[in-house]
Amino acid sequence: MERNSCILSGVALCAVAAVLTATFTEADAQTTHKLKLQARNTQESAKSAKADPAPTGPIGLGALKIGMTFNAVSALTEADGIYPVQPLQVDTRNTARGNGGMSYRARMRTPLDTDDSTPVSFSFVDGKLIGFSVELDDSHFARAMTQIVDKYGKGELADDRKDEQCLYRNGANFKVNWGALSHRWTQRISDNTVIQTSATEFTVAMCPPSLDGPALEPSTSHHISFDEIVSAPKPTSNPF
Repeated sequence: MERNSCILSGVALCAVAAVLTATFTEADAQTTHKLKLQARNTQESAKSAKADPAPTGPIGLGALKIGMTFNAVSALTEADGIYPVQPLQVDTRNTARGNGGMSYRARMRTPLDTDDSTPVSFSFVDGKLIGFSVELDDSHFARAMTQIVDKYGKGELADDRKDEQCLYRNGANFKVNWGALSHRWTQRISDNTVIQTSATEFTVAMCPPSLDGPALEPSTSHHISFDEIVSAPKPTSNPF
């Protein structure tokens, strides 16, 4: 019956109908292909976003980063923007770390202090940098804080300061406040490893031994530290 209709309507009409049918079929195929590509791109974008989340904290200061070898740290030069101005020396004040750990110290030029070098202390385990701390003055510390907050947010506040009561025989009494105020940022590196960055103001204040003597003014030091923290793997339950 369909064949007879084509014969009755004319060959030309049937040809047009065939072309239109093929065109619509191709258009449907192209639309389906585009939709599949869009769905696949959306899935790949979601996977990429999940695999590469936005950083939540620094992993070092410029070219000086957690995980570097001792030789790589020693080999940093002016071209790197941060470099030692003297060879790293064993820190005799803090060497008993165990597990193949050693502590070093040096003065370094950093992007935070372009006019002078600043003290930096290092912790290595088996030749790998697992922590370092940079000492800064007030202005350079404030600038570093601004840069970190701009990129990673305010972080977590830890206020360990406390008041100490100063009491004297004549009844005089007052308080001094001392301790550490820190902002902390954490960047996850693996399932059981994070790098924690701490920007700390540490204030030392003491009760004077006598009210007749000179007053002991509080002093505050500033440092930014970077530490690799490895947690023990979670125990797995025995299914048997």
